[in-house]
Amino acid sequence: GEKENLEHPMYITLEDAAGQSFKVEHPYVWACESELWREWNIPLEEFAAGGVDLTNIKKITFGLGSGVDSGQTPDDDRDVVYIDSIRLLPAP
Repeated sequence: GEKENLEHPMYITLEDAAGQSFKVEHPYVWACESELWREWNIPLEEFAAGGVDLTNIKKITFGLGSGVDSGQTPDDDRDVVYIDSIRLLPAP
């Protein structure tokens, strides 16, 4: 992220082929403001518990915000977040 970003919830949503989706929010709302790279590990069980069929994923969505107006002016209503190295690893 960048320090100029506003504090927003950051989330990832998985959707399966049947249209079932589940969203997991990053535990820190300031994560999008951090210029440091941080690894975010999400156990797949969180998505499975939300009803997502992990054998047939159709879409991955990364997002910021809660759907409520951020208060940014229309010309400033943009934030920058860098996503790197999306990986699927076996549980330790």
